[in-house]
Amino acid sequence: MRIYAYLALAIVVISILGWGYASAYKSGKNEVVQKLQADRVEILKDGKSIDEKVLSADDDGLVCILLDNCESDKPL
Repeated sequence: MRIYAYLALAIVVISILGWGYASAYKSGKNEVVQKLQADRVEILKDGKSIDEKVLSADDDGLVCILLDNCESDKPL
């Protein structure tokens, strides 16, 4: 009779550990997916602002954007 009690206890412990692992895995996966979606939106917004900046720049402004080290109000 004791062997059945130990076997039942082992099954319960394994089930609890399995459920905990599965729920932690699922919550971690959801967090990563949400972070990637947020980053994608931010990258698209940054890309749009960069495109607007490039389209509205003159020749000197484009050189400054390409070099990425000069300010728009200072001459080269």
